[in-house]
Amino acid sequence: MSRLKIIYIFSFIVGLTFSIQSCQKDSKTKSYANDVAPIINNYCTTCHSGMAASAGIDLTSYQSVKHQTEQGNLLNRINDANTPMPPSGIIPKEERQIITDWSKISFPE
Repeated sequence: MSRLKIIYIFSFIVGLTFSIQSCQKDSKTKSYANDVAPIINNYCTTCHSGMAASAGIDLTSYQSVKHQTEQGNLLNRINDANTPMPPSGIIPKEERQIITDWSKISFPE
């Protein structure tokens, strides 16, 4: 086998490997339990839990978070720079994006 063919095959394999790794990284499925719940618990459930949940919105379950996200309420409020939720300041962009991505892939539990 010629040296040029060996270089070509090696380059193809390396390129394919990087392509596969990139696809795997980009397509990591977000889930409520692993990705969304920790964000909601960290920023929202101090006020939005229990019998006296603020605005009557309890965000302590998958179903309630899914419902609020489907209605647009959750995404609108966490992305509203003028009146953000939580009131203490807007959630970091990366964490808001996780919730948005989760909503775009049909809310896996």
